[in-house]
Amino acid sequence: LDEFYTRSFAKEKTSEVEGTIEQQIARLERILKDQERTIQKSLRQAETYRRIGETIYLHLNELQFLIQKIMSDKRSGKSWKEIMEDLIREKKKSRVPAIYFEAVNPKTMMLRVSINDLAFDLDLKISAQKNAAQYYERAKKAEKRAKGAEEALKRTQTKIEEAKRRRLEKTEQISELPPKMKKREWYEKFRWFHSSEGFLAIGGRDKTQNEMLIKRYMEPKDLVFHAEITGAPFVLLKTRGKQPSENTIYEAAQFAGSYSRAWKEGLGSINVYWINPDQISKSPPSGEYLSKGAFMIYGSRNYVRNVPLEIAIGLKKEEDQIQVIGGPPQAIANQTGIYVKIVPGNESSGQLAKRIRRILAKMLSEDERRNFQKIPLEEIQRFIPSGRGAISNK
Repeated sequence: LDEFYTRSFAKEKTSEVEGTIEQQIARLERILKDQERTIQKSLRQAETYRRIGETIYLHLNELQFLIQKIMSDKRSGKSWKEIMEDLIREKKKSRVPAIYFEAVNPKTMMLRVSINDLAFDLDLKISAQKNAAQYYERAKKAEKRAKGAEEALKRTQTKIEEAKRRRLEKTEQISELPPKMKKREWYEKFRWFHSSEGFLAIGGRDKTQNEMLIKRYMEPKDLVFHAEITGAPFVLLKTRGKQPSENTIYEAAQFAGSYSRAWKEGLGSINVYWINPDQISKSPPSGEYLSKGAFMIYGSRNYVRNVPLEIAIGLKKEEDQIQVIGGPPQAIANQTGIYVKIVPGNESSGQLAKRIRRILAKMLSEDERRNFQKIPLEEIQRFIPSGRGAISNK
């Protein structure tokens, strides 16, 4: 009876503590979402400001002429109404640079122009070149805000992890803790794997991560991989100045191909190319625009042809820690003997992940199997390309 009341009291206190911690976690997760929105907004602003700056430089002489024409007419005694009427007449005749004119705000001395569907303001009190410099400066400030928000986001994530850890500690009296998981590394927010030689390869999960990968994490010594199909992520092979073997290059190519749209299309293989970082640029040709996650590729490409689409998902054990890993079969086989190979197919990631877990569990001891079953299914699903697939029969 004493044991019953002791356990009941412990359960009641645990529920009370859990409620408080859950509130803390919920508040932190709201903050996390706000920080994610701030990062995305700042990156979009930075991209827009940089694009405006580039557009001004592409049309520098024309825009400078337009600014000087307006200011000259004003100094000669023309009213703002007359100036705007003159510009509208010229615009109707499709004459450059009047064709870019949209409006003038006499109070703020701001000129509104539109070039290639990109509308922006120019300060009439300064030159076109200084206007471009101001937009570049705004882009830098927006990127700085995004970086600051990313650092704040990491701190919030740490607080959430700490709160969740406290929640687990408080419930240890009445429930068994889940298996200890390996601490997540910075690159695990991307798609990733370590090659047979130990090189780290990381790929974007979406357009935003593609953009972030190239702009923030690409280094001069890296190799950049991309499948020859639209809707493919960029993959960075982090060489750190070392020379990767043909085997590692093949593994990175297979990784890039498997996580491309080719998997969703059900293809068996695809061509993948790799380039050096200095061959990739965010600056499009004059008059063109690159969407988020898209980049221009210049120079010759190094091809790895007919790369088979296949991914291995396995378990890596280190002391008392367990980690789900995924990537090219040869790279995973080099790290663990406990893995399952998958290929393009129509089974949903949820059902496929359950099958993979059952197969992997059979390769473990009884204690390991019991702990492995507590690992969230999402840890397996995150390595399944395009949310669908099939167990390989090979």
